[in-house]
Amino acid sequence: MHSTQLVIIAIGMALGLAALAYFIRRIILRALRRSYATGHNAGFNLQSKKAKQQREQILALNRDLTRLTTQHRQAIEQAQAKYSLLIQHLTPQLSEFRNIVNGLLDLQRPDPRRSYMKQRAHLIRHTQDLERSCQALTNCVHPNGTAKVTAS
Repeated sequence: MHSTQLVIIAIGMALGLAALAYFIRRIILRALRRSYATGHNAGFNLQSKKAKQQREQILALNRDLTRLTTQHRQAIEQAQAKYSLLIQHLTPQLSEFRNIVNGLLDLQRPDPRRSYMKQRAHLIRHTQDLERSCQALTNCVHPNGTAKVTAS
């Protein structure tokens, strides 16, 4: 009976060893399939050249996207700088122009306390101010709409 137990134990150990070898083999094959799929084993994988080309294309597209994003940001910053410069140069002229227009609107309403000659002199003065403002405005802005930079 002792030999029968040893035979049963030996058969169990052989079956266990066979099962262990089978599962280790499955794990190794799964790891190899995953590495082939990701392209890590370039020497053993037939798909590696295609995967390498795809990776290179993706990297090239990422570089292009980064470059275009940087150029776009720079263009936006330049446009904002031009806009702020234009606003900086036009703000005094626009406020003066607004004051003159308000003065002209006041002139449209006759003032019974002023004489005709005083109103006429006031209108002439406002017209001259308006002409000076328009001249300053045209000197400040290029025909294409960008601000002229003058050293002040």
